[in-house]
Amino acid sequence: MESSRLYGREDERHVLRAWLRRIAEGSAGSAVIEGPSGIGKSSLLEELTATAVRDGFAVVAARADRLGGAAPLALLTDAFRDSHPPLLSRADLRDLARLEDQRIGLLDRLGTALERQAIRRPVLVTLDNAELTDHATAWALAALARRLRTLPIGWLVTGEWQHVAADACPLLTDEKTPEPLVVRLGPLSDDASEELAGDLLGHAPDQRQLELVHRAGGSPFLVVEAVRSSLGMRGREPRHPKAEDTSSVATRLAAMDVPSRQLLEVGAVFGRRLTLAHVATMLDQPRDTLRPAMRELLSRGVLVEDGDQLAFAHELLWQLVYDNLPATAREVLHHDAAKVLLRDGASPLDVAGHVWAGARPGDIEAADLLRRAAREAVPRAPRVAADLYDQALSIANRPGPERTETIVEAVPVLAQVGRLDHISGLAEAAVEAGMTPEREGTIRYTLAVWEYFRRRHNASFRQAYKGLERQDLPPSARALLQAMQALILSVTGRIEESLHVAREAMAAGEGAHNLDAMSVAVWAEGVALRMVGRFTESEVCTREAVRLATEAGPAEARRLAPRRWLGQLLIVMDRVDEGMTELNAVRQDIGTFGLGWILNPCHTDTARSLLFMGQLDEARAEAEAAVSVAEELETTLLLPTARAVLAGVALLRGDLHQARGLAFAASERSENVYELELDLLRGLVADASGDSAGAIEALVPIWSAFVDHFGILAIVPTTAGDLVGVALRAGEPDYADLTTRAITRLAELNPNVPSIQAAAAHAAGLRDDDPGQLMWAAARFAADRRFLAAAHAFEDAGVRLLAHGRLADAVDHLDRALRLYADMDAGAGVERIGAQLQAVGVHPRLTRLRPPSGWAALSAPEERVARLVADGLTNRAVADELFLSPHTVDSHLRHIFTKLGVKTRVELTRVVLEQRPPEPPRRSA
Repeated sequence: MESSRLYGREDERHVLRAWLRRIAEGSAGSAVIEGPSGIGKSSLLEELTATAVRDGFAVVAARADRLGGAAPLALLTDAFRDSHPPLLSRADLRDLARLEDQRIGLLDRLGTALERQAIRRPVLVTLDNAELTDHATAWALAALARRLRTLPIGWLVTGEWQHVAADACPLLTDEKTPEPLVVRLGPLSDDASEELAGDLLGHAPDQRQLELVHRAGGSPFLVVEAVRSSLGMRGREPRHPKAEDTSSVATRLAAMDVPSRQLLEVGAVFGRRLTLAHVATMLDQPRDTLRPAMRELLSRGVLVEDGDQLAFAHELLWQLVYDNLPATAREVLHHDAAKVLLRDGASPLDVAGHVWAGARPGDIEAADLLRRAAREAVPRAPRVAADLYDQALSIANRPGPERTETIVEAVPVLAQVGRLDHISGLAEAAVEAGMTPEREGTIRYTLAVWEYFRRRHNASFRQAYKGLERQDLPPSARALLQAMQALILSVTGRIEESLHVAREAMAAGEGAHNLDAMSVAVWAEGVALRMVGRFTESEVCTREAVRLATEAGPAEARRLAPRRWLGQLLIVMDRVDEGMTELNAVRQDIGTFGLGWILNPCHTDTARSLLFMGQLDEARAEAEAAVSVAEELETTLLLPTARAVLAGVALLRGDLHQARGLAFAASERSENVYELELDLLRGLVADASGDSAGAIEALVPIWSAFVDHFGILAIVPTTAGDLVGVALRAGEPDYADLTTRAITRLAELNPNVPSIQAAAAHAAGLRDDDPGQLMWAAARFAADRRFLAAAHAFEDAGVRLLAHGRLADAVDHLDRALRLYADMDAGAGVERIGAQLQAVGVHPRLTRLRPPSGWAALSAPEERVARLVADGLTNRAVADELFLSPHTVDSHLRHIFTKLGVKTRVELTRVVLEQRPPEPPRRSA
């Protein structure tokens, strides 16, 4: 007994169909059908999906299920394989197994598949029961929605809003995606309920049936159950089902024979979907003996056929059967279900839910299965793996080798997802309970590494220190901990200690034949040498670190970190092309090997370099990509630098409000020397706001660092002029002198790096009021493609020349600065210099500052991206064509849409076609 019609939902249908039309016209959007179980969410979703198919949509449909047993992200990948038309094949995902972090590769494949389809036709992605979705799937959907927000893709989910809007489905609450349309389903009206009942009965309900229907509270599910109940009453007094209970359902189930009840009760342990074979095995009966009960349940509408499986006809039916099982019975059944599924070829990850539900404290076999499931989950879903390790530890809750082994295994995964305080406590307890020196060394090193990558450098150092306190530590473990200690010391500015410990670690690594330790040690030495200005020696060390890491083995992660450092060092040494080649190679390797944790720093290094070369749009796109990756993968290393770059671009563009928001956004301060970059931007923002005292206060950490090392000047030497300028404007000549002496010394140590020589001349020219040095610095910067520093130096030279009465030279240099600022589209500089020239009676030359909107507002990189997208290329294809990452392309594309005032790729294509010159006429034959 069922009806395929929907009743009383005309308004909701109208709203959702209008939303679907907007997707078909090229917009992106998300929507949720909200309401309690049994209210008709799935039915409305099915009808809308059928409408989308008829209208030419490609549809990807997924349904979350309680106790479904699916591995993390399997729900999503299965939906992509079973979509209409199929968007992925098994071969598309086969090579993910070789990736250390499969999330990068998986998102790339899913995103590219969706994008290819959405370029040809609109796409509808649906998720039924969103509140039951595993966190990995919810994360992937949110990431895909952010990446593909410029495409005609509709994201439609069903669920109870208070659960969906919390953390089960963040794509609906992400500030970077459009505000979702929320359609709340309320109870059916009495008329709609009566119409539903009449269609089910084949005639108008009688008075007794109407009373039952009205008592159902407008729940379509309970209306159906009321009708079923009325047909089985045979003159008895009617029961009164209410929306908040399922008494009529319970009555119907209780009236079933024993075989039917057994099939349902055992089957419910598997979730809403089940197979007859598994139930038969659990009951130790031949499958054929259960077929009469199965046919009875199908005829009664309790079960339905779902492909080659059976399924409860409704979530509430499953919930009632499952909840009525005694707790001890559920525990035993889950335990047996895990065994049955494992014998049938299921993986530990597929049965982890059953293992956990059926395990008791001290069950070592269950803890081992959960560990195996966690190992399987790590590459695709670290958070799920972390939960599984926590469950394993709660079962293996007594000190012993099994618990110690689980802790050793769990530490890197728990650290990866940020549960550092939790695992530190676990590790300390395990150490106190007794642990071999080798295992303690492994735990301490892993914790030190992950504390480092989460910018908690003092905590990282403490872990290394505690490990080294153990006298019986094996030489290989000691070498690794010493090397990590040296690296932490170098990036926190304790240079002399770092050099000493690095050399000790190198010797220990050589003695233990530990290439990993040797690589980290010599890398730490390279970092320390750079911080004290010995760039050439730093390059030698860093190259050796790359070589040793490569030789250490196939784990490519070993060599990417020092190679990234090599790339940024070469850029500082004016070997820009060589350095960018290294950074691009690192980024390629990240994609090849799936090493997401280093993607954020790589984008950030590129962004910083582009900013100081005056390529503001490219710098902004790379910095936004860095922030996006950091949010997706929860990696915070160099995140402050990425925000500093964005603040710098905003400041140069004259958006002081945005610059202040980015520079002063609340964040936990780390001891890392790279935090000085954000300090610099805070000082520059305060200076631009006229807050001299605030500027000095923000910059004090930078000047204080000069006591021990070159600090920010070792990272971006060209900022010396900024520091001196702020100090002089604030009336603090001592700070100006301190900066000048530091950059002069850095120039003496690196005589073959022209931009550092120019930076020293810039600082000295400002301090000494020497226009000659400023003019030389400006010309030198320009020759070395340090266009932002060149613009500042030309401006400073012009201002000083005006003060010296050399009007013609002043106007010439201010004009050069004006052109550079205009080429960068740095409106604040253009406005500032224009005012200076007008103050001396000179009308500024016309500049090429781009307008805020329209085709002329696009930068050259944005125009290239726009034309390639208009040619039908996916973000991945555009990225490959331009040697960028898809995240960077996405950032460019968002700015293109804003500047052109378009919302869809179709609209973008029209604009691009309007800009293309007409094809030359063909010659006639």
